[in-house]
Amino acid sequence: MSSEDWVSPLSLRDDGPSSSASALKRLERSQWTDKMDLRFGFERLKEPGEKTGWLINMHPTEVLDEDKRLISAVDYYFIQDDGSRFKGCEREVSSFLSKKFQGKIAKVETVPKEDLDLPNHLVGLKRNYVKLSFNTVEDLVRVRKEISPAVKKNREQSHARDAYTAMLSSVLQGGGAIVDEEETSKKIADQLDNIVDMREYDVPYHIRLSIDLKIHVAHWYNVRFRGNAFPVELTRRDDLVERPLEVEQLVVGVERTTRVSRARLNVWPTQCYIVSLQDPVVLAFDIETTKLPLKFPDAETDQIMMISYMIDGQGYLITNREIVAEDIDDFEFTPKPEYEGPFCVFNEPDEVKRPFVEARAAAHGLSMYQEIGFQKDSQGEYKAPQCIHMDCLRWVKRDSYLPVGSHNLKAAAKAKLGYDPVELDPEDMCRMATEQPQVHVPLLSRLPGNLGYGGGPRCWGVGLLEVLSPLPLTFSPQTLATYSVSDAVATYYLYMKYVHPFIFALCTIIPMEPDEVLRKGSGTLCEALLMVQAFHANIVFPNKQEQEFNKLTDDGHVLDSETYVGGHVEALESGVFRSDIPCRFRMNPAAFDFLLQRVEKTIRHAIEEEEKVPMEQVTNFQEVCDQIKNKLTSLRDVPNRIECPLIYHLDVGAMYPNIILTNRLQPSAMVDEATCAACDFNKPGANCQRKMAWQWRGEFMPASRSEYHRIQHQLESEKFPALTAEGPTRAFHELSREEQAKYEKRRLADYCRKAYKKIHVTKVEERLTTICQRENSFYVDTVRAFRDRRYEFKGLHKVWKRKLCAAVEAGDAAEVRRCKNMEVLYESLQLAHKCILNSFYGYVMRKGARWYSMEMAGIVCFTGASIITQARELIEQIGRPLELDTDGIWCVLPNSFPENFVIKTTSVKKPKVTISYPGAMLNIMVKEGFTNDQYQELAEPASLTYVTRSENSIFFEVDGPYLAMILPASKEEGKKLKKRYAVFNEDGSLAELKGFEVKRRGELQLIKIFQSSVFEAFLKGSTLEEVYGSVAKVADYWLDVLYSKAANMPDAELFELISENRSMSRKLEEYGEQKSTSISTAKRLAEFLGDQMVKDAGLSCRYIISRKPEGSPVTERAIPLAIFQAEPTVRRHFLRKWLKSSSLQDFDIRTILDWDYYIERLGSAIQKIITIPAALQQVKNPVPRVRHPDWLHKKLLEKNDIYKQKKISELFVLEGRRQVSVAQALAGTLSPGAPDMEDFGLAKPPHSAVPVSTKRKRILWESQEESQDLGLTVPWQEVLGRPPALGTTQEEWLVWLRFHKKKWQLQARQRLARRKRQRLDTAEGAPQPGAVREGPATGLGGFLRRTARSILDLPWQIVQISETSQAGAFRLWAVIGSDLYCIKLSVPRVFYVNQRVPKAEEGPSYRKVNRVLPRSNMVYNLYEYSVPEDMYQEHINEINTELSAPDIEGVYETQVPLLFRALVQLGCVCVVNKQLARHLSGWETETFALEHLEMRSLAQFSYLEPGSIRHIYLYHHTQGHKALFGIFVPSQRRATVFVLDTVRSNQMPSLSALYSAEHSLLLERVGPELLPPPKHTFEVRAETDLKTICRAIQRFLLAYKEERRGPTLIAVQSSWELKRLAGEVPVLEEFPLVPIRVANKISYGVLDWQRHGARHMIRHYLNLDTCLSQAFEMSRYFHIPIGNLPEDISTFGSDLFFARHLQRHNHLLWLSPTSRPDLGGKEADDNRLVMEFEDQATVEINSSGCYSTVCVELDIQNLAVNTILQSHHVNDMEGADSMGVSFDVIQQASLEDMITGNQAASAPASYDETALCSSTFRVLKSMVVGWVKEITQYRNVYADNQVMHFYRWLRSPASLLHDPALHRTLHSMMKKLFLQLIAEFKRLGSSVVYANFNRVVLCTKKRRVEDAVAYVEYITSRCQRRPLLPPNPR
Repeated sequence: MSSEDWVSPLSLRDDGPSSSASALKRLERSQWTDKMDLRFGFERLKEPGEKTGWLINMHPTEVLDEDKRLISAVDYYFIQDDGSRFKGCEREVSSFLSKKFQGKIAKVETVPKEDLDLPNHLVGLKRNYVKLSFNTVEDLVRVRKEISPAVKKNREQSHARDAYTAMLSSVLQGGGAIVDEEETSKKIADQLDNIVDMREYDVPYHIRLSIDLKIHVAHWYNVRFRGNAFPVELTRRDDLVERPLEVEQLVVGVERTTRVSRARLNVWPTQCYIVSLQDPVVLAFDIETTKLPLKFPDAETDQIMMISYMIDGQGYLITNREIVAEDIDDFEFTPKPEYEGPFCVFNEPDEVKRPFVEARAAAHGLSMYQEIGFQKDSQGEYKAPQCIHMDCLRWVKRDSYLPVGSHNLKAAAKAKLGYDPVELDPEDMCRMATEQPQVHVPLLSRLPGNLGYGGGPRCWGVGLLEVLSPLPLTFSPQTLATYSVSDAVATYYLYMKYVHPFIFALCTIIPMEPDEVLRKGSGTLCEALLMVQAFHANIVFPNKQEQEFNKLTDDGHVLDSETYVGGHVEALESGVFRSDIPCRFRMNPAAFDFLLQRVEKTIRHAIEEEEKVPMEQVTNFQEVCDQIKNKLTSLRDVPNRIECPLIYHLDVGAMYPNIILTNRLQPSAMVDEATCAACDFNKPGANCQRKMAWQWRGEFMPASRSEYHRIQHQLESEKFPALTAEGPTRAFHELSREEQAKYEKRRLADYCRKAYKKIHVTKVEERLTTICQRENSFYVDTVRAFRDRRYEFKGLHKVWKRKLCAAVEAGDAAEVRRCKNMEVLYESLQLAHKCILNSFYGYVMRKGARWYSMEMAGIVCFTGASIITQARELIEQIGRPLELDTDGIWCVLPNSFPENFVIKTTSVKKPKVTISYPGAMLNIMVKEGFTNDQYQELAEPASLTYVTRSENSIFFEVDGPYLAMILPASKEEGKKLKKRYAVFNEDGSLAELKGFEVKRRGELQLIKIFQSSVFEAFLKGSTLEEVYGSVAKVADYWLDVLYSKAANMPDAELFELISENRSMSRKLEEYGEQKSTSISTAKRLAEFLGDQMVKDAGLSCRYIISRKPEGSPVTERAIPLAIFQAEPTVRRHFLRKWLKSSSLQDFDIRTILDWDYYIERLGSAIQKIITIPAALQQVKNPVPRVRHPDWLHKKLLEKNDIYKQKKISELFVLEGRRQVSVAQALAGTLSPGAPDMEDFGLAKPPHSAVPVSTKRKRILWESQEESQDLGLTVPWQEVLGRPPALGTTQEEWLVWLRFHKKKWQLQARQRLARRKRQRLDTAEGAPQPGAVREGPATGLGGFLRRTARSILDLPWQIVQISETSQAGAFRLWAVIGSDLYCIKLSVPRVFYVNQRVPKAEEGPSYRKVNRVLPRSNMVYNLYEYSVPEDMYQEHINEINTELSAPDIEGVYETQVPLLFRALVQLGCVCVVNKQLARHLSGWETETFALEHLEMRSLAQFSYLEPGSIRHIYLYHHTQGHKALFGIFVPSQRRATVFVLDTVRSNQMPSLSALYSAEHSLLLERVGPELLPPPKHTFEVRAETDLKTICRAIQRFLLAYKEERRGPTLIAVQSSWELKRLAGEVPVLEEFPLVPIRVANKISYGVLDWQRHGARHMIRHYLNLDTCLSQAFEMSRYFHIPIGNLPEDISTFGSDLFFARHLQRHNHLLWLSPTSRPDLGGKEADDNRLVMEFEDQATVEINSSGCYSTVCVELDIQNLAVNTILQSHHVNDMEGADSMGVSFDVIQQASLEDMITGNQAASAPASYDETALCSSTFRVLKSMVVGWVKEITQYRNVYADNQVMHFYRWLRSPASLLHDPALHRTLHSMMKKLFLQLIAEFKRLGSSVVYANFNRVVLCTKKRRVEDAVAYVEYITSRCQRRPLLPPNPR
């Protein structure tokens, strides 16, 4: 035996006593098998020689070798051409024994195998496997049992301990640098730990051998035997195609008497041949037994009545005269001429002479195994090595394509053999055998079209034991004999005609014995085929797919189940559609235009691609195209028409296999980034990666990952039940993984039910998967070969169909029979191949499949659904789709739609080709949308050259047109019944019946009969009304039967019509408290027949539904039908009891039945088939006694109601959008009309040429009254709009008059309001607080009032906030309106005190507040103090003394600079708080407190737009005793320059010329908008005294100020501080100052320093507008006055943003100018709280060594920012919440605690920095997220700058909000993210040479630079797509 398995041996000599005993048993079993084989004529070869035989069967066995040791072998059973038999054995033995398993392993060798899981295997890499060969399967099992645990443990460790966890553990253990040991060899003492995989260990032995040696059943072989010293040689004889004369398939101890010659099928390697041979020996049998009433036969007690069997067409019947009343003579049962059945009868006195099953034989002391070699296997089936047991039921279920309800023998015989076998009621069989009753033929046997129904057979086929479905018939023993033999005849011919040729055809390609080929699922057969192909391609088999317990989704939820979204099935219409009855079509003309443009292209594709005919041979191409165009044009011109339809079924031929072949889909081709990264073919421009979509659907539990881990922790501390009753309880880790998963899921479900109120969440998402187009094609090659094989059978089927027609015409009966057999044969073979071919798709999702791929199955389904959806979209526009199936569409097209066209050619083989235009139309659509242009084939394996081509084998096939299609309707509103329809051919025959109860078991026979007869009635009539009238007659007939209570029907027929028969699959006691009609029937049967009736499973419950007890549910009104066959007294007793009517006298079945129930059941079927479809097709109810459902009745009433209310849309006519001309728009804009006299003297608001609509939120300070009186303070134009023109007609005059009446009323109200306000102002005499008096607008008082009002009402655009000499007082420069104001700003000192004891009452300087303290400190009683700064400084010692009391927990925000607080709260735009402004006098608006002002966003108000403020440029640069001053006034185009030197020397060049030259140079690069005016006047003064220059500057600025040229700021660029400069030039304090911080690298130590200095000064001046523009933009972004921009705006801006975010989230600041944060005073006492963190010793990975392949260095940027953004992923990946695990998160205070101030009571203490900073970290994250959003959405450069400097700010002790704990928290997460990045690089196939937070050096393992660059580009792009990794590693 040559195998790729891991296997194990057993020796008789060296394995102990128990093993020896086992070996002896195996030896005895082997010897007994040889003995039984000899009995059947199969003798083992003993003499040397060579024989030729046909292999019929094979079985694994064991034989003794020369050393008397058992060795595994396979028995091959052969038939010689003369009919004699022999068997041979094949084995492989090796002398080499391994040390560890000495005596078990026969051979150890290393073999190279192609592993499709090996990275980069396409370049020819192979993996070396250690191949172990064994002497016996027993040895294989033993060695596997010992190796498997080690392999499993090593695999789990390799999965669990990946690169990330290994590196993380090293870091957490304190190691800074990590040495990567990936490339170093393992040093493991136990070599078992090195085994990480084990393949092909579970392939059955005989399959293994058949694959390795290419030995298949149903082939001829030369068998050469040279003695026991040499192995048997088997050589296939492909030149022999005939099978032997006889093949015994099933033998049950009877002698063959005759043989009938039949046509035989011979099986071949690649094709079919039919030759005339003798029939094989085939035995089919059936057994009739006695039974108890209403029970299945019991083998322990019941006896055999009859045994019927057929051998080679000769029938035999054995009767048991102990039961059968009379002898039965020989007779013939021939249901059809081609199915002859002569029977010879043996009347035996008892059953002892012929055993029938194992139990009955045992009851008589016989062993079936000893007699005939058959015994029950583990699946409960009887098999023998010498004989094949072909159970036809297996074939019917898997390969017949019959519906589920037609799997019984009667339905199968009717469908396949064309006749009905005789059927009897099992309850009558015993009485029939012993009595001589009269014959009674029931109604059902007289009804035409009866399709029958039957109870489920246990097992039938060759070897049939069946309990048939009940029919109330009673016959004589002769009739019973006829019934008995009918099953044997049906089974025999069903097998000979269908099963036999098919099974042995599959055996030629599947390495299994016939028993397995028959019984295994189609997926298993697919896998066997794939294993054959893989082995011959030297591909190692993958292991079977193993279930992954409690798999997690990407976001951390436990998956309960996951799958893909399957094919789309939808019912679209209901009703009857007939090709001779017109229906309405509403089509889209655009669709026909689309088709007209593509007619030539469509027909050309059909000719060349579908029919494979060159266009040069076509003679009438244009003629056909013109015919199609004419028809399409007429349809386009009249799209709405009533026309007879064409009923078509457009389906894709072998859709799923062809999708697989077109897209080169195979499980091993589903690749990910890691696979592609390692592949050498993955280069830029490579088109080997095909992206395809599919839909994933998962059900998962709503609990998060952290909750799941908490439940796991909880379970680890619990105990669980023992394995045995006396055993100890087990800990969680002692459970198996399956048990652990079960307990975890159960506990998690309970948790979700309570916490989330639901257990499951269903999610559907579309995913993209990459399909490698260069993967080894063994899978698609297997599918293609099987598909082509099926196409060959379909072609042969058509050939024999034509031959049959010719034979019928010739009248040759023998040839007709032969052709019929061949037609049936090939139809069976192509259907069977279709079944297995479609299984190639379903197999990949089967549990335990070797080639498993959910992605592939999902892609196949999604692609198929997309094809059908696109086809439906087209059909909806040119016809009417009726029903969507997974692979096709049922539709109706107009009768004038182009159909079939004949293409004439010059080809001899194909002179005429018929093309169906509907199919061609869809096929061109499929080609354009679903062709794979990336299909690649390996052209030259040596050079690995691939050829790319386009592939598409997906084609629509057209079935039809059909005569009629009937689609039922659902009884529920808005729903359709899917997969239910009936279709009729043009000749009136039923083409397809799908989904109706006529095919279902358990349905009422009444409904089955109704449905079987109603469908043919749909073919009658010429209009819809007549059609529904004809079917209504059938419905009325059966309704009359029910309404008349079956008055003219015998009771037996009534019972048959209305009784229901259900079988109970379980014992009655197992149903518990469940309720059903079957359970009620079983309980009542037990009442009057005894409890023994219900003790076993399989009880047949036949019942009717009674009317009483009235009001009870149906389940309680089920009456067993057997009660009506009981004695009258018993019947009366139990009926009164069950009907709960003690006075009941009338026991007639008609008075007991619930006729309304049966009328309702029948009415439901009538509704679905007749009445509701009729209503949907606008036909009046044809069966008035069956009323419509309420929803349909209501809909019909609404439709026909003449008084119903109309929809508003029905009252208007859509005229399209009105177009307004430009002239009209301009006229309306420029001619507002003449001014009104009443409006003279009022201020008119400016009107823009284009009306602008603005939306704003209600301003907070606007009162309710002000908003209501808004209409009285604005001009009437804004309230009423533009006045209408006067016009010329009376209607226009009336419109004009109504408008002006409204206007006059409004103006009168406005006048009254103005007078009222004037009276109030005059009476009060002085303005009230917060208001400015209205009055005359002239004079100084009016000017001051307007000024005060503007300050209070208008927004302040703050230019600068500067300090003054007074503590707490600041100078605020702001542009208000169009003026610049200098306002005094008072900023108080605000700090917070956290007291353990609450204060008695609030004071004037403090109030109780609720805030979040730094480091999440406990809030006891927090008070906010606000005191003036001068008072605070004066009494600071007393304040500190008071605040150092023991009950003070801490004092916070004492170190916040006042200017910083003002900038945080005011920003650059603010307004006066209206509520506080009420207390201000109009004359006292020079000083404002900080709380009087409120910050406003730039979305509400603009900030210093261009032109709103002027600027002066003050330049100052000094070096030693030399200095240069310059004052530039751009608005006046003049400048004054001062030169300071030790001597008064003016060496300045011509500044005007120098300015013009520099201006011209800069103009080309910048543009005029960012430059000062082109010409300036310069004045130069040279001085030796600094004070003189300062006084001159003072005078210059004073003069400018007196000129009052509007708001002006001074841009100062000086090497001095502003305070020092203002000390020298005091007038600077009267201007807002904006510092310009530009590096000025110039030396005044040269001779011509004045010229150099002047050039630098002028260049700085020319760049001033650019600098100011950037400064304004920064001010707007940071919301900070332009005069307060610091030097390091990045750090300060982060402090500013963070402070505002903290205040917005109710946090206190820990701001401090020192490196220690302000923690309320504790930072001075406990150094641990402020312990600095040295991150210089960061994580480093270093793998020293020499690398021979290309290495690449990558830079990493923004790691800290990305860590912030992905923090939830980082923590959730490790089972934690958003910040830390559950016990490290600070519990949030409840609302009650916040109100009562008792937050400390419920909050536990925590010492973890991560938990202490959790809330602060969330605020920090919100700030960073805002920055990133501005970068991604608005490309904001300032936000990008903040991101770039974020980590520098966070780690810098100079930052105002620096917190070492926050830094440490982020750094720890950065480590984890960094290690994830490194692990991802490793996963993608790289080796990390060196890595830290800033750069990574990778070894690409590529030898060419081009390949390395492509590889790095690929892996970096994949890393950027991962949500957990940095978006831009560069």
